[in-house]
Amino acid sequence: MGQTLSEPVTTKEGHEGEDERLAWAVSCMQGWRLTMEDSHAGVLSLGDEVDGKKTSFFAVYDGHGGSTVAKFAGDTVHHRLAANDFFKKRDWEASLKRAFLETDEDLRANPDFRGDPSGCTAVSLIVTPERNLICANAGDSRAVMSVGGEAKPLSFDHKPTNQGETSRIVAAGGFVEFGRVNGNLALSRALGDFDFKQNANLAPEQQIVTADPDITVHEATADDEFVVIACDGIWDVLTSQQVIDYVRLAISQEKSLASICEDLMDRCLAPDSDWGGVGCDNMTLMVVALLGDRTKDEWYQWVKQRVEAGTPYATPKEFVEPFGQGGNGPRGALMAGGSGDNGAGGAPSGILGGAININQVPGALSLAFGGGAGGAGAEDDSEDETELDLPTIQAALRARMAELEREEGVGEDERITEQEDADMSEAPKGEQGEQQGAESGAPGGDDEQQLDPSKLRTSLSAPQTL
Repeated sequence: MGQTLSEPVTTKEGHEGEDERLAWAVSCMQGWRLTMEDSHAGVLSLGDEVDGKKTSFFAVYDGHGGSTVAKFAGDTVHHRLAANDFFKKRDWEASLKRAFLETDEDLRANPDFRGDPSGCTAVSLIVTPERNLICANAGDSRAVMSVGGEAKPLSFDHKPTNQGETSRIVAAGGFVEFGRVNGNLALSRALGDFDFKQNANLAPEQQIVTADPDITVHEATADDEFVVIACDGIWDVLTSQQVIDYVRLAISQEKSLASICEDLMDRCLAPDSDWGGVGCDNMTLMVVALLGDRTKDEWYQWVKQRVEAGTPYATPKEFVEPFGQGGNGPRGALMAGGSGDNGAGGAPSGILGGAININQVPGALSLAFGGGAGGAGAEDDSEDETELDLPTIQAALRARMAELEREEGVGEDERITEQEDADMSEAPKGEQGEQQGAESGAPGGDDEQQLDPSKLRTSLSAPQTL
């Protein structure tokens, strides 16, 4: 993985605000990283009011390869948004798309950024005068809302291994290797990253990496409680539902939004940097309370009553520490199969098929978390030591287990019937390989045992979608 500090920087920078519709707080922490590369924006009233009603804007920008693009985005996107004609016409989706792409063009045209290799994710939220939510996302930061205590995704992570993303990358002349764009970038949409936007014959939306956002619309309901917007330093450690559970429980305990953000970041911080990047990233976490027609105090009491009654969704009364004993964070998710929510911390259910316990496979943890063994995250600091390419991890773990079994004289042969074992032992070695190749449809026999983790590659012809 990339370089980390000998001790994490746990000093936090925070901002908060409120009006008659919303209350919000954000907190940022550098953590184990050498520098802080995140940025954010929170604007309770953006542009002109309509019949006395406001439009609000919130966003998180997670930088990689440097902080310059993220900081520029934090200062620019909402101004670009408020200035465009679509925003004034209340065409929210078109205005957000234009704001993202125009900010990207501003960066490209600015001589101060010429040759700058950095980029950033962007996840933003508009709260309309009618209290509807419009979310625009490019990258793998995430916005999730609590609807009666249940996590509802407002954004979806852009990973190179997603089939649609892989198709665009390949069509633009790129490739996906080790779960990364051109073997380098662990996300497939971003502001900046102009090394991946060099094809003059393609529109911005068609480049290997694009700033073109996906946009979702949520129409306001009586069960809307709050929204969490955060970078992947949070989502790599906890699932979306775990984050919603924690925030909701803390609200029921009448903790301030600012302290909730700070406490949750502390819990997501790895106890040391040996976790291979998980819990070692910069962290930015924002909570936006949807007050409805309530005062802030009334909103707190409303959520508290719902949590105590277990309605509409029963929020757990205790929070399981992600890095504590029995924790259900990244390590527990790999062992148990994770929660399966979109791009959250942990593999989709059954990713390892229940066949491998990484605690019982020497060297497997370093393969899974890139702990100095060339595992997932062994590249330089390009977004992403925290990223787990789960198909690669699965194959690497199986290869490692097969290697250990061979060393101990225990392997796949013991799972073959005695007759098959006898037949195989009588055949010359070359014929065994041909026979296995004919049965499996590929030369060389049992692929799982012969996989070299250092050469594992995401198939472009049949990309895996998590």
